[in-house]
Amino acid sequence: MVEFRLNMVKIERIKKEHHKLAQAIKFLVDKVLDEEGNQKESIRTSKPLVIHSIETAFYLKQLGYENDIVVSAVLHDLLEDTDTQKEEITEKFGKKVADIVEAVSYDFGINKNADYKKSFDELADFLEALIVKSADLLENIKYFQFASDNEKPRLLKKWNYFLKISQKISKERVYKELEKSLKEL
Repeated sequence: MVEFRLNMVKIERIKKEHHKLAQAIKFLVDKVLDEEGNQKESIRTSKPLVIHSIETAFYLKQLGYENDIVVSAVLHDLLEDTDTQKEEITEKFGKKVADIVEAVSYDFGINKNADYKKSFDELADFLEALIVKSADLLENIKYFQFASDNEKPRLLKKWNYFLKISQKISKERVYKELEKSLKEL
């Protein structure tokens, strides 16, 4: 009987986690896509934001990261690429998720060139944010081949700087995969 109750508790936890993840995906889609399923013109990136965000999140889910990290990965580009406010994320998904999303976001309002060193340095002690940013960069590497020849050295410098400041998670599989992928470029 005790085992049955434990299984029921586990099932309820899993259902709650899946519901939160589904809500995050719906929130992302509503923020990014118009009624016809196209990326809204107001989005500040040409990257396919929904696909990128979901692939980033599901990679972390596959690695077994906790649900708040996975949900944060779904939402990780919303602050910098849409008109979404941190307060909306806090209200719907909690402070922890909102703090992770904010930490991995560039503040283009303050720095039009998005000083990546400053942004990355601010992440150095926030392990969950380092994990999400690692998965984000790993996912971004897929688009490297489309970067201009002038842009490629800047991207490599940026990504390698991130590896340097994120040594605290060097034992994490996501970090190791990012490191390996950068060596292959």
